Amino acid sequence: MLAGFIPEMSSLIMILTILVGIASSFHAPLPVRVGISSLRLHSKRKGGSSGKPAKGGMAWALDFKVNPVDSSALRSLAETAIGCYQTRTGKPLHADLVGVADLPKALWAAPVALVIVGTEDSGSTSEGPPLVLYANRAGLEALGVAKPDSNFDAVINQRPEGLRLPSSLPEASKQFESSYTKKFLARGGAAADATVKSAARWVVEKATVQGGALLMATCGVAYAFEEWFEGDVASASGYVICRPGGVREAPAPPPVSAAELEASVVAQAASVRALKEVGGLAKGAPELDAAVKELLRLKAALEAATKAGAP
Repeated sequence: MLAGFIPEMSSLIMILTILVGIASSFHAPLPVRVGISSLRLHSKRKGGSSGKPAKGGMAWALDFKVNPVDSSALRSLAETAIGCYQTRTGKPLHADLVGVADLPKALWAAPVALVIVGTEDSGSTSEGPPLVLYANRAGLEALGVAKPDSNFDAVINQRPEGLRLPSSLPEASKQFESSYTKKFLARGGAAADATVKSAARWVVEKATVQGGALLMATCGVAYAFEEWFEGDVASASGYVICRPGGVREAPAPPPVSAAELEASVVAQAASVRALKEVGGLAKGAPELDAAVKELLRLKAALEAATKAGAP
């Protein structure tokens, strides 16, 4: 009888073990911990490390800006402008643009300002500031844009207040000028105006087919320059010379004529004599040595001016 009971007990124990395992699986702590981790991960993905909710697709699309180097329309316009310049002059716009694989990218970073303006956009007229169709990094810098790589949309496809670059050329120019000089940006208030000297400007055109005929359509007018001036250019020292890359220099002092130098030599010689005879200073005295040094400098400048034939 005992022998028959043992197998039954073994079967009963096995069934109880299975039931206990099944029941414990409903209370295991592991799935609970995994669930919490998943919630935390989901929270990070949704809000980012800052804890702020991520932007939805529409908000992200509205904030998205296409860099001019990546915009197919602006790349095409830049290439067209460079091609028109080379066609009319027989030379490249800048040495940095020769033989490059990606011309629009090289133009964006080139140390020459290029600004293309026009008048046509949706519902606009030719009145007021011109529409900026394109500007590279140096051009944006000349137009007063801080951080051009990210703030290019403050000017491109906009009509900047005070911009004075004409969007057309006179008939006599034959669609190209090499020495355009004008105040191109009137900032107003305390900000200094900007002037360009000897800039190149030309009409940007591209070939189109209309009614089966090949025609040249005007895209805009391009302006290129390697330096500009901020401030009063009519004053000898009232302006600053600006170049791409944030370069700002004071203008060189105006040349001194031979007659002015001769008068300065006479005056400085008299000052040296006064220090010796009236002041009683001897060689080695700092004040006398400085005066003699200045006299020698003026005499050397006078000699150089005389040899150069300065008036």
